Amino acid sequence: MAEKLFLACVEDPLVIRQILDHLKTKEEADKQTRIPPGRAPPQLGLFDA
Repeated sequence: MAEKLFLACVEDPLVIRQILDHLKTKEEADKQTRIPPGRAPPQLGLFDA
């Protein structure tokens, strides 16, 4: 993922709240689409008699 740089001076509280709400919503959506961590393959012969 490329590094991003944002430079702005936002002083309107309503606009600040809208930006923060958008970023929070985007973060929650990103968490839902992440791939679960990998796991080891099954151990063959573990329960063979």
